[in-house]
Amino acid sequence: MAMIKTSALLSLLSLFTFGVSSSECSPQQVQNNKMNNFILFDEQPSADTPKTMKLTIESRDGFIHSSVSAIFSRCGELIKAEFAKEKNYQTGSRVLTATYSAEINKKEYGWKTNLKFNNAMNDTDSKKKTELFSQQVEGVILLGENGVISKSGERFEAMTGNLNQIGVAKTSYRFDATERLLSTDRRSNFRSDNAKTIYEYDASRRLLQKRSASVLDIYSYDQSGREFSLTSTATYFTIEKTVTTCQEWNELGKCILAHQRITITTPNAKSGVSSVQKHDATLKTSITYWE
Repeated sequence: MAMIKTSALLSLLSLFTFGVSSSECSPQQVQNNKMNNFILFDEQPSADTPKTMKLTIESRDGFIHSSVSAIFSRCGELIKAEFAKEKNYQTGSRVLTATYSAEINKKEYGWKTNLKFNNAMNDTDSKKKTELFSQQVEGVILLGENGVISKSGERFEAMTGNLNQIGVAKTSYRFDATERLLSTDRRSNFRSDNAKTIYEYDASRRLLQKRSASVLDIYSYDQSGREFSLTSTATYFTIEKTVTTCQEWNELGKCILAHQRITITTPNAKSGVSSVQKHDATLKTSITYWE
C-alpha cells in the first residue's frame, strides 16, 4: 500500500518524458521499474503501468495533512515525485508541529532527492513559536548495472537549538536470487541515524512485514488478494500506531479509499500512567494508467 501537482507541471513533463511507446519497453525494463517503485514507494507491482498517482491523508481534527504526487514514464519509471506532511501534537495550549517535504527527480544516474524536516512548538495562549529542530537533506539514489537501485547517499545539515550538525549517510540494498528486496542497511556518521530494515514476503511474493529497530509495518490482504490493511508502529519517545484499513479498491485491486486510526501513547516515567491520544483520518488515492 503506497502510503505515499499542478496540471501545468503534468503537461510540461509529458512533452519530453512520455514519448516512448509501450512497444519499446522491454519486459526486463518494466520489471526493473516496478522493483524501483517498490523501493521508493512500497508500491507493490501490478499488471498495468502507472501514469500518475496522487494520495492525500486528512484528519478532521487537524492532526495530520499529507499529500503525495508522482509522475511515471510509459515504461513505468518514476520521473518526479513530491511529498508533504504535517502533524500537530497538542498537549494543553502547546502544539508541536512536525513538517516534512521532499522531492525526487529522475536523473541519468538514478534520482536526486531533496528533503526538509522542521519541528516547532506553538503556544496557543501566548502565540509564541519556538523553533526546535530543522534539517535539510540532499541525496542521490543510484542504479546498478542491472537497472535496479543498488545504493543511495545523503548529505544533511541539522539545527537543534543553537547546535549545528553536518552528516553523511549511505544506504545499501540486498536482494535474493529471485530479485526480491531482502534488506536495506543505512550507515551514518551519527550512530542514532543508523538503521537496518528487513523485508518479509508470502508465497505470492506479497510484502508481509517490514521492520527496523524503531518501526514495524505489517501488511494484510483479503481473500481476493487485494491490499486490505497496514499496521505501522513507530516507537521513539512515544509509541505511534497507525492502522490503515482499505474500504474501496480500483479495478486492479489497488486501494483508493481507506480509513486510518492513529493512536499515540506517551509514557510517563514519574506517574507510571501513559497518556493516549487517538485520531481518525481518511486516505484517498487516485491512479491513472498507461493504455
